[in-house]
Amino acid sequence: LMAGIGSVPAAMLFAIHFLRARSTLPRYYYVLAAVFVLGLAAVPIAPFVSYACAIRFLALVSLCGFLALLVAGILAMRGGFRPARYFLLAWAGLIAGNTISILRLVGMVPAWPATIYAQQLGITAEVVLLSLALGDRIKLLLQERDRMQREAFESLQRSDRLKDQFLSNVSHEMNSPLASIMMHSEMLVDGEYESGQLPDLHIQLLMDSRRLENLFANLTLASRLESGGLKTYIQRC
Repeated sequence: LMAGIGSVPAAMLFAIHFLRARSTLPRYYYVLAAVFVLGLAAVPIAPFVSYACAIRFLALVSLCGFLALLVAGILAMRGGFRPARYFLLAWAGLIAGNTISILRLVGMVPAWPATIYAQQLGITAEVVLLSLALGDRIKLLLQERDRMQREAFESLQRSDRLKDQFLSNVSHEMNSPLASIMMHSEMLVDGEYESGQLPDLHIQLLMDSRRLENLFANLTLASRLESGGLKTYIQRC
């Protein structure tokens, strides 16, 4: 009797984790949690009530648990959660086996081998189908892991391409002011500038130097952003 009562919260806990009820069934999750708490509360109470009362309470909790599991399986399957198919078939098979066994005991179905061992057949079907459901769930998790790894790899490739493009642009931008500074410096050394041209030359050299300074500042900023040494904050205006 205690094992029967304890199996209800165990089944609810399994369903919550297997179906990922928090994310796939955000509203119905609380129904499963309520049945779990109801079954868990029945465990310490059962030894202190009469056997007949405990049996009736077990039947009520079991009925609530079976219905909750069936509805959870249907909702998860309708929501696109693929392993829920096997989950739903597993509990349907167990319920069918128990129902046939009860009908045989009350004389509503004949005592054939299939009806005599209906409960055992239902349990066997449940174990097999839940094993298939777990296998499907593991396969789904592996596919999600592969997809995440593939997306991460593609993101790294995009980052490398952007970095290469950025470095190419920076190299091109640096060549222009650097070539200008070198050219004017060589002409200045060779004495090709007259005294009246020196102020314009100083301005040109200063502009090219400032341009290089801005490029180096941008490179330093990009390096700090990439290494995580600089935090960014988004502020709404």
